[in-house]
Amino acid sequence: MRPRRPRPRTRHPNVRKASSPRTMEVRRQPRLATFAKPAPAGFVPPARLNGGTMTSGRRTPEGNRIVGGVPNSAHLSGRAVDYDGPNLPALLEQARRLPGVRKAFIHKGHVHTEGEGWNVPYYGARGTTGLKR
Repeated sequence: MRPRRPRPRTRHPNVRKASSPRTMEVRRQPRLATFAKPAPAGFVPPARLNGGTMTSGRRTPEGNRIVGGVPNSAHLSGRAVDYDGPNLPALLEQARRLPGVRKAFIHKGHVHTEGEGWNVPYYGARGTTGLKR
């Protein structure tokens, strides 16, 4: 049996050698979505997409805590919506086509979508807890 030759070490394309041989520097690339197109001022995302419905929109701080949202959630400022439906990959593609989308991904059984310039209404059963109507 032949002895294995060691594989040549390849560097990740975002990592380059710094001045010192012991340090590496990572080049930061912008994390903007390539599918983002500008949204009109105050754009309100639709409550229904083909094959899915909005399950969560803007949240109150109390409601965000109840549903397990992170403290700096985009739902608190009305810049995020969650959609649910039977075919999440197809729903994700539709969500990515909304104007102003910056992030859209499948997370814990729903499609989480964030956008710039959005004005999402309060929406959701538990996320609006404490809302004075």
